[in-house]
Amino acid sequence: MSSSTIAPTVKSTVMLIKRVVVGTLLSVGFAVVVWFDSLGLVQTVPGVWLIPVALAAAFVATEELLRLFETRGIMPKPWLVRCGVAIVVLSAFVDYAGIHAQGGIGDVAAALTLTIIAIMGTAAYDYQPNSKNFERLAFGIFVVVYVGFFMSMICRLRFVDLSNGILPLVSMIAVVKAGDIAAYIIGSVAGRHRFAPSLSPGKTWEGVVASLAASIAMSWFFFHGNPLNFVPRSGHPWGGWMVYGVALGLAGICGDLFESLLKRDMSAKDSGGILPGLGGVLDLLDSLLAAGPLALLLWSWSPSL
Repeated sequence: MSSSTIAPTVKSTVMLIKRVVVGTLLSVGFAVVVWFDSLGLVQTVPGVWLIPVALAAAFVATEELLRLFETRGIMPKPWLVRCGVAIVVLSAFVDYAGIHAQGGIGDVAAALTLTIIAIMGTAAYDYQPNSKNFERLAFGIFVVVYVGFFMSMICRLRFVDLSNGILPLVSMIAVVKAGDIAAYIIGSVAGRHRFAPSLSPGKTWEGVVASLAASIAMSWFFFHGNPLNFVPRSGHPWGGWMVYGVALGLAGICGDLFESLLKRDMSAKDSGGILPGLGGVLDLLDSLLAAGPLALLLWSWSPSL
């Protein structure tokens, strides 16, 4: 998640240290999982190593959203929402080879449709007068779509171009998180002009510009400038590195801003406190959830597929 402050303080320095430590540990851990998955270690199917990571992240993010909604007195059926999110995420790993024929969302769309129907039917069956029935129904569907569906699109990046293996997924995460990191650092050091003062006072235009520039630079590194050439020249998303960097950079900014809207509307500073210095899992995923589906579209439209 990206944020910035106008003047560095002791508190912000401690926060930065926590972010660096926790961010480094998470990056190393995820890198190990990606490495195992790319090597096919103790597995026969791509994506096996990513399943527990995706489910764990989706589960915690779902719990954080449910807690936020509970503060407003609107609680969807927790068990149904949890099951729906898990089913939709798992559907991304079903019949991965059929992504070309189905546009990448066939199994996911089926799982999402069935889950929404189940939520609608349960809401109707459990109707009680003056109990915010429609609000609970809408919030339940929102959680399944926002966490379950968007996370499943991120997972589908693992299979969108098997000739490039894990790289579509890794490139999306790297491009978006490069923007998040740049926004936080530049916004903290040089931020002067507030970007959305009524929504998130810490965000500045300097941080936004730095975020977009870093995303574009990381995209160029992946698809054009890396010295090891670890991305095949024949495999690239539609529009090339510039479109990829701009599109994902803007999507990441929008995702971060949207989560600020959620927290502001629920009167919460962070979505949770499980990650010291970073907040909750949703604070870490917000930009990725918005950028993942767009990245899948750009890879699916690639002329090399």
